[in-house]
Amino acid sequence: MDLHLNDDWASSAVFSPSLARQQQHQAKEWSYVDQWLQAKYHPRPVPPFERNTDTLRALTALAAANEAADEERASQLEFKQNILSSYRPKRPDDKVIRIREGLNRDASKALDSLAGASVKLGADFGGVSQNREALLYLSKEECEVEHSILPEEQTLKILLADIQEAEESLRKFQSEAYETPKDLPAKVAEWTRTIKILQQKSAEYKDRATSLQNAYRRNPPRYTVESLVELESEVLDLQGHVRSLNGQVKAYTLLPPDPQAAQRKIEEAKEELERLKSRREELYQGIARS
Repeated sequence: MDLHLNDDWASSAVFSPSLARQQQHQAKEWSYVDQWLQAKYHPRPVPPFERNTDTLRALTALAAANEAADEERASQLEFKQNILSSYRPKRPDDKVIRIREGLNRDASKALDSLAGASVKLGADFGGVSQNREALLYLSKEECEVEHSILPEEQTLKILLADIQEAEESLRKFQSEAYETPKDLPAKVAEWTRTIKILQQKSAEYKDRATSLQNAYRRNPPRYTVESLVELESEVLDLQGHVRSLNGQVKAYTLLPPDPQAAQRKIEEAKEELERLKSRREELYQGIARS
């Protein structure tokens, strides 16, 4: 009997109670979320979305918050309905009726305005002093609110300007000037090939440098820097001596190759030199006598 089991069978055969409970809990939550979504989108179908753990967590929290808000709204509506159903308007007093009947149109209108202002200002008794104090307090609060709104309005203007600038930048970046070139994949492939070639060349040059260093260690050169400097100094001295000899040789380049003819040429040059010296002496004497 073959006792070797494959990995797929072994992984599927393992049973984890905690994992089963977790899957059962997730199934209940998905059922709750699906029912809530169907109720919200009815009669339209629920749009498709990605079903994962994060989505389940977010939708569960949203559904719970929505149901809590619905319950609070329903309780408020029920409370208002109970208040309205229990309200019974009182019959006005006969004195009030007679007073209103005795007022003219302008006085009745002024009384209604005063009563409405008293109710809005929270002064139910209709006292003039209370209305005045409430009106002053309301004016003060209005002024404070206006002053507190000014920085918020300025901040709002700045935010709107930033949003407009961001939208303009977004439109600019979405233009054709910032689109990816069509030949970019080909260039990237070419750059990749070039990088690989350069990497191979770099490794080759490193190997060559290592080989040269090893060869230098095994067979150091015969000449050092100091010896080369000395040789250079000797070469420079020899070059100076050669230049001196070349200057001396140039003096004899005009002589004929025959020794006797060259000797005669030298004698003639000496005679010419003596003649020039005599001429110079005569000129000096003439200058001295004058």
